[in-house]
Amino acid sequence: MKTYFSSIVFLLLSLVFVSEALAQNQDRTITVTGSSTVNLSPNEIIVKISFQEYFLNKEEKPDSKVVLEILEEKVRKAIGKTDISKEKVTVGSVQIVQPYKNGVHQKRRLNKSLFVCVENTQQHINLARTLEDNNLFDQIITDFSVIELRHTEKDSYLTKSRSLAYAEALKKAKLILSQSAQTLGKVIKIKELNKNRASNTSGSFYSVESTASNSGFSPIVISYDLEVTFEIKD
Repeated sequence: MKTYFSSIVFLLLSLVFVSEALAQNQDRTITVTGSSTVNLSPNEIIVKISFQEYFLNKEEKPDSKVVLEILEEKVRKAIGKTDISKEKVTVGSVQIVQPYKNGVHQKRRLNKSLFVCVENTQQHINLARTLEDNNLFDQIITDFSVIELRHTEKDSYLTKSRSLAYAEALKKAKLILSQSAQTLGKVIKIKELNKNRASNTSGSFYSVESTASNSGFSPIVISYDLEVTFEIKD
């Protein structure tokens, strides 16, 4: 009976020792975080220009309507006076509009939008001034606004931002182990945290890396947070 009891005790102790050894092996890792932020000065600024048909008299007689084709011709002609190429102008949308005024539905009319791609604030201002000089803001143009900021090399900077975040995590892990006899081993796991945050965490809106000159528009902020688990070796 004593022999049987001793065997059970020995087995239980063995299981405890094995569990502790496994736990120690599992704990021989280090987990750190790394982050990076890259601010891209956009080189494609999309400007929306909308214009709408209107009538020359209050009665809104059909023969007094200034039709969409005439309005678009005037807008495109004005854009042609700038240094913006025709390839940078595309059609956005065409909609039927029926205004409601003083409790009465007005006659239907068409509204159309063009998207114009400019490179910087100077082109943007020149476009606005040209449209203004041609009196297009008085009756024709109903909307002139920036709707999108883009960069032609954004994908490559996404990769760069991720690499910078990993480099920071690696540096942090090495620093932590620098005062011990242990060394850093292989990567066990990489977890992305808050990929591509929309806010500027680095401060200056003019910390731009992408182009030789600043476009003048708020940057496209590309940022990564990584959590990296490394193996620890003796």
